[in-house]
Amino acid sequence: MTSHLYRRDWQRCSRFDTGGQGSGAYEASTNMLIVGRVEGQSSPIDLVGGDDLVFAANAGSDSISVFRVTDDGLALIEEQDSGGERPISLTVHGGVRYVLNSGGTLTGGGLCLAGMPCITGFTLAANGQLDPIPDSSRELSGGTSSACAQVSFNPAGDTLIVSQWISDRIDTFTIGEDGVAEGPIVNETSGFGPFGFAFDAEGRLLTSENFQQVEGEAGVASYEIGADGALTPIGETVKYGETDPCWVVVTPDGQYAFVAAFGPGPIAQVASEDSRRGVISSFRIGADGVLEPLDPR
Repeated sequence: MTSHLYRRDWQRCSRFDTGGQGSGAYEASTNMLIVGRVEGQSSPIDLVGGDDLVFAANAGSDSISVFRVTDDGLALIEEQDSGGERPISLTVHGGVRYVLNSGGTLTGGGLCLAGMPCITGFTLAANGQLDPIPDSSRELSGGTSSACAQVSFNPAGDTLIVSQWISDRIDTFTIGEDGVAEGPIVNETSGFGPFGFAFDAEGRLLTSENFQQVEGEAGVASYEIGADGALTPIGETVKYGETDPCWVVVTPDGQYAFVAAFGPGPIAQVASEDSRRGVISSFRIGADGVLEPLDPR
């Protein structure tokens, strides 16, 4: 598998071999490639000076790769076994990295509907080397029908969150000082189908909800994260008229969120010919965490 390096004007500079393999299928996930450093990963719209590591998941070879950012591009530090099958999402915080393994291959698709999905932890040294954390693998509550999409630490680094859009669950794990995940706590959603997520300036969780990709049913939801890792919904899911929302980012000042909707496609239950595709919608984040759509359909 290769990683491609682009300038900010979208001109491709070069490509770099990860040492692993892709699955050859579309992966319904987020954070397969992240930028950061030992202390943590960066938001894609708020890169931090000093970010000198790139992490990649190799879904086809059950491995994860670490690159060092150099003046000439990227230098591969190592390729490491992911501790499970089909890694699809990565997160790092405070010298600890977790990988979401979707649990196997479903021929012709990128959904984690085969095998048993799990998370697995690693320590991350200053030189970029990874070491597996003993007894850190944890299975997801959704099992083989999970359709897991993303794993991420919360900003404080004490809670690990995993979205599962077909089983309609959000699993949370508390993280001990040794980096071992405890849980999961199984959280019901305020809507249906959590996929991508991000965090606001107060550490609240913001998720997209795809409602099984039904046309016009896209939603976003917000949650408080308790000290025990449990989630409490902030109001009801906000529907805004788009279809199949996936990825979420929050502005550096924490005032706005942007959600990319994939649009009707082959997997969607209903797709009219004039439906829009590739829509990015914006939301104002209230002081209480309530989301307000700024451009609803």
